[in-house]
Amino acid sequence: MFEKLKIVELAMYLPLPYTGAFFANFGAHVIKIEHPEGDPLKKLDLKIYQTLNKKKQVKYIDIKDDKNKALLIDILKDADILLNGFKPNFLKRYNLDYEAINNINPSLIYISLYAYEKNTPLENIAGHDLNFVSLSGIIGSSKIALKPFNFQMADMAGALWSIIGSLYMLEKRRKTGKGGKLDLSLFRSSLTFFPFFYFSEEKGEIQNGILYGDYACYGIYKCKDSKYIAVGSLEPKFFKKLFKLLKINFDEDKLYSKREQRYLKNLLKEKFATQTRDYWTDFFKNEDICITPVLEKNETLNLLKHWLKEENIENFLLFPFEDN
Repeated sequence: MFEKLKIVELAMYLPLPYTGAFFANFGAHVIKIEHPEGDPLKKLDLKIYQTLNKKKQVKYIDIKDDKNKALLIDILKDADILLNGFKPNFLKRYNLDYEAINNINPSLIYISLYAYEKNTPLENIAGHDLNFVSLSGIIGSSKIALKPFNFQMADMAGALWSIIGSLYMLEKRRKTGKGGKLDLSLFRSSLTFFPFFYFSEEKGEIQNGILYGDYACYGIYKCKDSKYIAVGSLEPKFFKKLFKLLKINFDEDKLYSKREQRYLKNLLKEKFATQTRDYWTDFFKNEDICITPVLEKNETLNLLKHWLKEENIENFLLFPFEDN
């Protein structure tokens, strides 16, 4: 698909390396430029580093050294996309900013993914996933314990928008014949993952907690074996059927009454506590009412192996589609 693309990746850790991995997986020639000491991700988690970079050509170049910098410039002369993960103006110190490279290669698409949006008070401040999510309002407004997520939400948001931005710029270049630059930020990218959070009505059902665990129809319940079952039966037809299947008497007119939710949640809590998670999973397996078990990592991996009938599930986990 992207066999004719040459992409240069000047980035570390997760976000842009995932963007580079996406293009490499679909045929692009991706050259990852690392400092001689290597990407710090190697020490943080070697397996993740190898997964993201196995299809790339890795070159170790110290851009602070003029002789080595010349090697990078030579690589960029016929590149299609540069993925820049450094702070604003960092590469300008070494004449590797967009304006300088554009003079060498006017066709180059220059994608920069910063921590925070340019032209804001935080534009030159470092940040990590937790910082971006904390500023988003998501953690502060949640009903769960205030602690870091165990997944990289902002990193993946930035990675995906960098892919989208690259494709947008490639199409723009196809129409205009010229390269260009696109500035993105991890903070702003993370905001796009929660549009309903910001636009929900002050007294609407979402703001009142229907999606945040305040309603019985949408929550997680502990089972007899201390494992959990997830109930996502938002729609009335699903919620009513759930109560009928569990043989719990209910008043249809009060299912979504804010005042009745504690009572309804306790009814479900008591019922699910009578049997194991696997019992309930089997109980609901032929009922299409949005009930699923809460799995741990290894259980999810085993499930995918069963579905896919093969041991190698790496691409299935990394990318949401195959090139058929």
